[in-house]
Amino acid sequence: MVKKVMHLLKTGDYSGAENVVFNIMSLDSSEHVYVSPEGRIATILKENDLEYIPIEKFTLLNISKAIKIIKPDIIHAHDITASIIAGVLKYRYPKIKIISHIHNNDPRMRKLTKRLVLYSMVSKSFSEILVVSQSVKNEFYWPHLIDRAIVLSNIVNESIIRRKSEQKTDFYDVLVVGRLTAQKDPMRAISIIEDVKKEVTELRAGFIGEGELKELLERNIKDKKLSKNVDVLGFKDNPYAYMKRAKLLLLTSKYEGFGLVVLESLMLGTPVIATEVGGIPGILTNECGLLTNDSKAMSRRIISITQDKDMRERLSIAAMERARTINNESKFKKILSEVYN
Repeated sequence: MVKKVMHLLKTGDYSGAENVVFNIMSLDSSEHVYVSPEGRIATILKENDLEYIPIEKFTLLNISKAIKIIKPDIIHAHDITASIIAGVLKYRYPKIKIISHIHNNDPRMRKLTKRLVLYSMVSKSFSEILVVSQSVKNEFYWPHLIDRAIVLSNIVNESIIRRKSEQKTDFYDVLVVGRLTAQKDPMRAISIIEDVKKEVTELRAGFIGEGELKELLERNIKDKKLSKNVDVLGFKDNPYAYMKRAKLLLLTSKYEGFGLVVLESLMLGTPVIATEVGGIPGILTNECGLLTNDSKAMSRRIISITQDKDMRERLSIAAMERARTINNESKFKKILSEVYN
């Protein structure tokens, strides 16, 4: 019997977690329905003929209405908030299996907070807890709660991103891809770019993403007299074409659950310079970029990569080899099938 899976997400954005859900819906043989407030994800799902039921607001009432329409066997909740709500609804729909999938090292789950207490209270309703990396388990405040969690490392669909990467786009020496939020720390990225420009005067950098820090980022660019060097490109439904053409990807996150954009960039042969946080050390090595929390070291490495073509080629080959080593699609499908069944 084919399982019917309802994927529950609290926003209609399209970034790392949403990309993972897209991969699950594309690869798994169950019947899948995506449920979230309406947003950019609607276009992505429609283009790929994946079923989507938008809700006006992320409330118990609206989610309950969606459950009555879909009649799922499984609710696969893809963040802490969605997991808490799904856990509460378990009491109303006891036959539905609840899976909590944690995609990030949320700082609020590393200490005793109301959010952690609520999650703990409903956790008995979860049939399974999935985490995207061992670091998520290691940094959880209450280890006993997360000990039973299964690590399901994210994957990328190589054929899809390679096809999309063939689209023609502008070229950038340095590309920053991610939400413009405090977690991703775009202001640190700008400071690093400012430092690099002192030596690489014609440097071109691009930021792909939206978020609450966009206006502050644009002001910083103007104040630092970088307007001719840095473009804020906003949301792009196909960042892969930009990633493939860039000399390198820069990631300055303060925390990450997995770091999916790192894997995507490596798959396309683009070296990555990233902070040593969360699941990123499990993906990135210095042989295909640089893993460090030192901004000065990042600047020096960017200068080297942008100016040394032979280095870029060596890093690019190593990047693709590394991506293929860790992008285990068969293992991903096997674990997912076991969890669902």
